[in-house]
Amino acid sequence: MKTEVDVFECQECVLTFAIEKTDGLLNIVCPVCQSAEMLEDKGPATMIGGDSDA
Repeated sequence: MKTEVDVFECQECVLTFAIEKTDGLLNIVCPVCQSAEMLEDKGPATMIGGDSDA
């Protein structure tokens, strides 16, 4: 299974995280420190996972 995501890095707490791609991403904040101002968009990526029935 492949999932298209947008990757972000928080410059405040140095966390890299991904959010599933959807139309109109709004109000994105770091899941650890809740900062929105310190996020850097690292671009799109594809997450590849195993069988969803596993």
